[in-house]
Amino acid sequence: MAISIPIFTAQLNMSKQAADVANARSIYAEVAADYLDDSTVNNAPTGTVNKGGTITVGSDTFKFSDICTKFEYTAPSDSADYPTVSITTNGKTFTFPGNVDGTTTNP
Repeated sequence: MAISIPIFTAQLNMSKQAADVANARSIYAEVAADYLDDSTVNNAPTGTVNKGGTITVGSDTFKFSDICTKFEYTAPSDSADYPTVSITTNGKTFTFPGNVDGTTTNP
C-alpha cells in the first residue's frame, strides 16, 4: 500500500500535465487561426494561471490544473512572425510557437 501512493500521485500529476499541455495547444491553435485570418489577433488570451486558473480566448475558457504555475502569450512582432503560447506545468515548460518554416518546439 505504501508504494502505491507515490505511484498514484505521479500518475495523477502526469495526467494533469497532459491536460494542461492539451489546453495550451488548443489555445495556440485558436490564436494562430485568428492571426492567419487577417494578420491580427482579435481575441488574445486573457486570465491568469498560478497553481490553477482559467484562460479565456474569445468565448472559450480553458481550465488549468493546480500544478500549472505559468502561462505566457506573446503577440507576433511582425508579419513574418506568429503568436507564441508557453506554459509551465509539473516543473516543465512547453512552448507552442509556429515559425514561417513550420518548425516548432512542441513536446
